[in-house]
Formats: sequence, structure tokens, C-alpha cells
Amino acid sequence: AACWVLDLLFHLSASPRYLHALVVLAAVLILIIGGRITPAFTRNWLQARGRDSARVRTIPWMTPVGLALALLVALLVALNIKGTLLAVLALAAAIMALLRLAGWSSWQIRDEPLLWILHLGHVWVVLGFVLLALAQWHWVAPTSWLHALGAGAMGTTIMGVMTRVAVGHTGRAMVLPPGGILLYALVLAAGGLRVLTALGWLPWLFGVWLSAGLWSLAFAGFLLLYGSVLTRSRVDGKPG
Repeated sequence: AACWVLDLLFHLSASPRYLHALVVLAAVLILIIGGRITPAFTRNWLQARGRDSARVRTIPWMTPVGLALALLVALLVALNIKGTLLAVLALAAAIMALLRLAGWSSWQIRDEPLLWILHLGHVWVVLGFVLLALAQWHWVAPTSWLHALGAGAMGTTIMGVMTRVAVGHTGRAMVLPPGGILLYALVLAAGGLRVLTALGWLPWLFGVWLSAGLWSLAFAGFLLLYGSVLTRSRVDGKPG
């Protein structure tokens, strides 16, 4: 509902701040959904391999506090309230997201791409909020955070979830097919280049076009690798 309202406000006013707030809300969705599935998938994977799954910890109070901070950031962006207040809230949201991530035992799943890509999606959210805070103090370009949350967090998380769901929901083995790592590398590089371009470390046209090209290759590659999977029946004979 909040996304719908912000989209309507943008169409009525043509003010980009509502679109910027929508990007923050996308990060909030990543924190909500990713915050539920990432530790659960990590714990299940470790248990299946006889590893110490108890090290994957979720502290209940962190979730509502972290989400409340992120939602406040979205509200301030929508209201075009900038400065120290926004910076402090964005930093607090980044810290809460980082503390949650630190409890998910990310180092234990470094050899499972279908999991570490989800963890990296959260890293992008943390970076996006940090850049938003720094932008309020004019230490970085004012729009650099948009690219971290957009091309970075959204792109990485979407690719990570799609590659996992495509096999898991079609009854196939939960493994990344040959070439799958390349998809992750492309989408991560696209996000990184986009942020570097926004920070002024790369020429604008060169950086934007290169980032867009890598992004397009990543999702075209997904279509090639998973197109046949998603257009055929489940291999286990179940409906769907």
C-alpha cells in the first residue's frame, strides 16, 4: 500500500523524492523477506551437512527495531527532510541491518553460492544506508545510495532469489547450474560499477553503459540458463 501511494504521489507531483522513497521501501522489503528466509535457509543448509547451525542467531527485537528505523528513513525521504536527522536514522538502520547479518554465520556458507548471494544482498542494503547518511553530510555524491540500494541490493537479491526458487520450486536439486556463478558476478559487478560511477570514480557515460550492459547480460543469462527449467513440468511429478 505504501508503494502504491508513493507511486501515485510521484505521478501527481513529478517529484523524484517519492521514487527515492520507493527505493528505500524496496530495501525494507529485502530486510523483511530476506530477514526471514536467509537465516532459515542458512540454518537448514548447515543442519543438512552436520555443521553447527546453532551459530545462526536471530535476535527477535532487532527485526522490529531495524524495520522501524528503515521505514522512518523512507518517510523522511518522501517528505524531503534532509540533514543530520536523516543521516542518524540511516546510520542506525545500517547498523541494525549489519548486526542482524552478523548473527547469520555468513562465513560458514561461503562454499554455497545459492546462500552467500542472499547474504550479499543484505550487505548492499547496509552500504546503501551508509551512503545515504554520508550524503547528508556531503561526503559522497547525493545519489550514490540510490545505486547501492537499486542496482546493488535489488539486483543482487532478485537474482539470488530467482536462481534459488527456479530449482527449488520445480523439484530440482538445490544447486547452481554451470555458469550460474557468472550471473552473480555480472550482477554484483553491475551494482559496483554503478555506485563507483555515482561517486565520480568512473566517467559517467562509460560507467553507466558498462553497468547497464553487465546488468542486461546477467538477466539475459538467467533466461538462457533457467528458461527451459521454468517452461517444463516439475521433475518430481508434483503439480506446478
